[in-house]
Amino acid sequence: MKLNNLLLIIPAILTSFTIYGQQGILDRFGPFEISLPENFIRSDIYSGQESDFEDENILISYFPVPSLVDIDGDGDLDVFVGSRFNSFIYLFENVGTASSPIFERVSNEQNPAYDLCSDYPFCGNISFVDFDSDGDFDIIGNSERVEGGQTIYYLVLYENTGGSQQANFILREGDDNPYFDFDIGFRHSPTLIDLDFDNDLDLVVGGGNNGLNYYRNEGSNLEPQFQPIFGSQNPFLIVSSSDADGSIVKFADIDGDGDLDAMFTPSVGSNLYNFGTYVFLENIGSSSNPSYDIVEESDSRFFCADLFSASIDVADLDADGDFDIIAANSDGFFQYYKNTGDEQNPEFERQLNENNPLYGGPSGNYESGPNLSDWDNDGDLDLMVGKGNVHCGIPFAFYRNVSNNGDAVFREEDISDIFITDEYLTGEYFDTGDIDNDGDLDIISAGTWIWGIGLIENTGNASSPQFSFDTEYNEDLFREVNDVVSVFSLSLGDLDGDNDLDIVINDLDPTLRFIENTGTPNIPEFNVVPLQDDPFDGLVFDSGNDFQLTPHLVDLDEDGDLDILCGGFSSSLNSEAFYIAENIGSPTSPEFVLRTGMDNPFSELLVNYVSTRPVLGDLDNDNDLDLIVGSSNGSLFLYENQLNDPTSVSTPEVSDKVLSIYPTIVNNMITISYWGDFLQQVDVTLVGLSGIQKDLGKYDINQNSNLRISLSNIPSGYYFLKVTSPNYSDVLPFIKK
Repeated sequence: MKLNNLLLIIPAILTSFTIYGQQGILDRFGPFEISLPENFIRSDIYSGQESDFEDENILISYFPVPSLVDIDGDGDLDVFVGSRFNSFIYLFENVGTASSPIFERVSNEQNPAYDLCSDYPFCGNISFVDFDSDGDFDIIGNSERVEGGQTIYYLVLYENTGGSQQANFILREGDDNPYFDFDIGFRHSPTLIDLDFDNDLDLVVGGGNNGLNYYRNEGSNLEPQFQPIFGSQNPFLIVSSSDADGSIVKFADIDGDGDLDAMFTPSVGSNLYNFGTYVFLENIGSSSNPSYDIVEESDSRFFCADLFSASIDVADLDADGDFDIIAANSDGFFQYYKNTGDEQNPEFERQLNENNPLYGGPSGNYESGPNLSDWDNDGDLDLMVGKGNVHCGIPFAFYRNVSNNGDAVFREEDISDIFITDEYLTGEYFDTGDIDNDGDLDIISAGTWIWGIGLIENTGNASSPQFSFDTEYNEDLFREVNDVVSVFSLSLGDLDGDNDLDIVINDLDPTLRFIENTGTPNIPEFNVVPLQDDPFDGLVFDSGNDFQLTPHLVDLDEDGDLDILCGGFSSSLNSEAFYIAENIGSPTSPEFVLRTGMDNPFSELLVNYVSTRPVLGDLDNDNDLDLIVGSSNGSLFLYENQLNDPTSVSTPEVSDKVLSIYPTIVNNMITISYWGDFLQQVDVTLVGLSGIQKDLGKYDINQNSNLRISLSNIPSGYYFLKVTSPNYSDVLPFIKK
């Protein structure tokens, strides 16, 4: 899978998963044939291992730290990416132009900085500076050493001895490193900058008990004498100790007034973190005597970069004479904020898709929860990704499927204008369905700041959604639910066959609970089913005390009732990533049996994250379900179902099938073709992905005949036709446009 022209292309290649060589109980689910876990964002970096970059994506590193610098002296900006938590440094060369950058990864062998920090913990948190004033960029990192039983946290220096066009970095230690004996503090983030315009490099350190620590250089670059400036003389006095613990600070004259302003990423949980994931500090003093104040959220220069534990860099990325901003999320993805104002009046606007030269594909920001639904009523599945730890903006990223040939092509769009709410929402655990039976998709979220579970109602229509959160209505609708249980995650579906949407939740332990819709399809009313009547009572998914579940209701075995595919959250990576609860009851009276180990066709899918959130949908229009998995650091993974891939060696035999349908993408009429000789009459039922069913009637059928059924009153979406007789049944998937 490749990113073609910076679009996510998902090629054709899940309802029958067969792990090679295994038989028996798997047949009831399949056979699902699962391809190897191919991360369509990037390869696994959770353990700090190097990515293989098979997909040529721009991203690579866990908690990345970007640095924009012209390392090869060709007049445009290249990108180095270090990390707070691993020691590899990656280089992306600009092979475009200064005004229209195009980045390509430089191989490890050709990258002069790749393994510089391999022997130094946390050294990957790097910055570039010409410490020796020889016209090229040197590298500063931070690390630690033990002397006499005491740990010293110091600046690692790599001198560039190759020059401005062919960098060659040499480690300088001891007396050759003028910063060797200066202790900056545990895992602090240093920046060398001439803050007072006196032609030597001062030191600003994020972390410790003083917020941003300022050390004025009273010596020279080669023989620095750092004088701590504390108390009322500290120009960063407005930044408290809790706001900047470990923060990375970047400096630039952002407003064009001749002095250095600053940007930094605030500590998670601090008051400033609620602004977003960066803080803009304006220099309200002078170039030689700086003093900083916080630019408030209401300021036009403020922009919402709602990322988790982000890192930023400031540079003129498009060579138009003003400063732009690159922001990197904890999951290794970059956002680009172009300055659409000017040098004196900056305004930052996020660039999407191919307009972001560092674009790496769909992702969340942290604890990403994917959902596949047809949001624009055009007959294909769009991708919405819920985001955790949202402190500005909306809790969802939206990727419209613009495919016209069957293979999903996702393009990110800004949908902030369709959410009308003042409530603090989080979206990592959500599901969609037509809660009020008005023909469009609503959102049920397991995380509102006040209410726990809540309804984000679609007040628009099926093709042009508009969302609002009514606090009073939600308080009434979910009063009992939020009083009785603590909702961690959820999934929607008609679990009891009464044609309204119920909710399955996880309430912070390794079990599920049934929240029944006791109202009507138009007027929902939700109540917690007592444990003695709950079909999940006694169904324990994991013995760990800290294990939590992320359920997804879906008819895995195509028998007309809803099963459950569960991801999970655990502090241990030893738990299974996915569980199956098979419904061995009926569509109206569910009864669940846990399938684990060899009886679970998903058990060998390893994501290597402590949290997985699965969702199934046909992404390649081949009439089987593919799997997207969200993870704890924001990454998304794709598992492709090869059931209906014509090149698959294990495509199931279909010689016993006697029914087919056409077209598979329907406008108004659908045709069922029968080529057997033993059926006379069949019952046809329409089944939605949420489990809601509609009886379409009883039909006479003859050998080699066609049965035409009108679907003109059926809303768009993904459906199954369930065709049954006393001696035969089949489930036929299709899309209603």
